[in-house]
Amino acid sequence: TAMSEKILNCLYIILSIHFTFIVEAGTGELLKSKGYQVFPIQDLSIIKHNQKFITSLDREKNDCDLLVSGTFFDGSLTPVGPFMEDRRISIVNPKTLSRGFVAIMQDGSVILSSMSYTNYDYRNSTHRTEMSKRFFTHLEKLENKTEKTVTHLMGGGAHLIMTNTNNRGYAASVKSIEEKQFFDQGIGNLDSAQMRRTNHIAIITIEEKSYAVITPKVSGRTMQKDFLQAKVKSAIKFDGGSGCSAFLKGSEENICPTKGANPSGFCINF
Repeated sequence: TAMSEKILNCLYIILSIHFTFIVEAGTGELLKSKGYQVFPIQDLSIIKHNQKFITSLDREKNDCDLLVSGTFFDGSLTPVGPFMEDRRISIVNPKTLSRGFVAIMQDGSVILSSMSYTNYDYRNSTHRTEMSKRFFTHLEKLENKTEKTVTHLMGGGAHLIMTNTNNRGYAASVKSIEEKQFFDQGIGNLDSAQMRRTNHIAIITIEEKSYAVITPKVSGRTMQKDFLQAKVKSAIKFDGGSGCSAFLKGSEENICPTKGANPSGFCINF
């Protein structure tokens, strides 16, 4: 009947919209529709300078399709880390040990992780020693679990989306971001100075694939909500605002809207 056909057509439209949302949410298209610049990662390497910023020349030198800025840095233009270069680890600020990191394994695969939260306070010297021990233990467990060796690592980012035992993403709690990851400048947590409404760089995973993201001018709170809606399994936010820079192959233009600068970066090939 005509009524039955109308009902079937309505069901078809509803299912089509639902299916389209799932596809878009799982491929980064949903983020693009909200103004995020999303770049697939085929190969990833890490660049770190002290006392100088990365530039388009570093992109050319390292033959990157895209070079985006990395972790936060201090007044002497030293990335706060932790960093691993060719299996050698440097830790500039113990405060960053319980934050998110991007690890590059010996086979070139990329893993986003952070050590299990503790009640340690980085301002306490004894606690700093214990935090370092736990960090190295976490890396050892990661290598044992994956049966792969970590060769390079950049840490210090805000682990906004974590992966649960069902391999799905969930939002890191406001309390953990302030009290465990120590994003505590100003108000603290998702409203801290490091989470302000501006352009940020993030490394994310969707459906086992890694992407580099340049956000529109959003806060950490909005970013976390958008990532969850886009079915992101894990997301680590690195520097933004005056620390946000990005250079595409064949161009000297900084495509990060805030035109910032940073002494560390991710070299990405598509």
